[in-house]
Amino acid sequence: LGGADSGLAYRLQVDGQFLRVDRMFAGLLVLGLLGVAVDLVLAAIGRRFVHWGAS
Repeated sequence: LGGADSGLAYRLQVDGQFLRVDRMFAGLLVLGLLGVAVDLVLAAIGRRFVHWGAS
C-alpha cells in the first residue's frame, strides 16, 4: 500500500488487520459498486463517441 494513511484501500487493510470482517465486507461492497458505476459510465461514453465496433 506504500505508506497510505487514508482512503478505501487503507480502511480495508486496517480492518483486515484487526479482523473487522463486517467493515471489510462493507468496504468491498462499496469498492465493487464504484467499479460497476465506473464501468457503466465508461460504456456510455464509449457508445456516445465511438461509432465503430462489433455489431
